[in-house]
Amino acid sequence: LRVDSRVFIHGLTSAAGLDLNFRAGKVVRAEEEDGRLGVQVFSGPGTGRLSSAKRIKRMNLLSAACREDRDLFLGLLTLQYARELRVARPALNALLHDDVGLLLLVASYVTYPRSTLFQFGGYMGQVWDEQWCYMDPADPLPVK
Repeated sequence: LRVDSRVFIHGLTSAAGLDLNFRAGKVVRAEEEDGRLGVQVFSGPGTGRLSSAKRIKRMNLLSAACREDRDLFLGLLTLQYARELRVARPALNALLHDDVGLLLLVASYVTYPRSTLFQFGGYMGQVWDEQWCYMDPADPLPVK
């Protein structure tokens, strides 16, 4: 990731970090010695406003420009928010021994067509509160 890269935040476990999970932001400071990057977090969908820079580990950031990262982010969103998986998650965790890869595979069958709640605007650095359909990953379409 480079400065000005758009990112999605996930996997934070601290009390302060939990509020940042599943938010979008922009890298404003290159990776430091401890493996953290400076990330300004968008304050809300469609606002385009940024918070002060937060120091976030690289492992907790996914690139919005990378299709594989967007797919992973969609899976993580599905695991967190899909009603079906919230109900089944304790049983799935026990049966699959907390294997996140297998849980993400299960999540990939829950959402169809594939959609994500975040999309970056092309010119103002905004996050638009729209859903995008990825039935054809080469040609994502806005869902009306």
